[in-house]
Amino acid sequence: MLEHPGKPPPAEQPAFGLGTDLSASVRKGYHAGVNMTTQTQKMFDLNQLFALFERWKPDIIGVIGAIIAAWHGHKDGEIVGKTDFIVYVTSGLVSVHFLTQPVIDLMHLSASHTPAVGFLIGMFSGSFFAAIRRAIRKADFWGLIRSRFGGPRP
Repeated sequence: MLEHPGKPPPAEQPAFGLGTDLSASVRKGYHAGVNMTTQTQKMFDLNQLFALFERWKPDIIGVIGAIIAAWHGHKDGEIVGKTDFIVYVTSGLVSVHFLTQPVIDLMHLSASHTPAVGFLIGMFSGSFFAAIRRAIRKADFWGLIRSRFGGPRP
């Protein structure tokens, strides 16, 4: 083979997949005959993401309502520490998740009202569970047990 002065010798091109640079084939956007853009589109299908958001929308809005109520409870001295805040928001999330659809069905509301109902449930259920927790803390269970089973009365 004659070489021209000033030109590099031609590189041998092996068959695709046999000794080729894999990163070069990925940079080109294809590998083994599969278009990488279609694989990416299948992995990150926006319709599935929007459907997931629609499913969790009442829960997300309910948590926002619980956080707003917890913030106001924090200002009023009702919520003292991080644990109280986490319990408040978590109880709001759990009640929103399980109570939104039964409330919608019970009140015969349309599905478009679901986020608003979730917001209200999240806001008020957090304060409801916080009130129950305060009542349990203040209760004298030992005195109740002694009075119930005939122990000495204080």
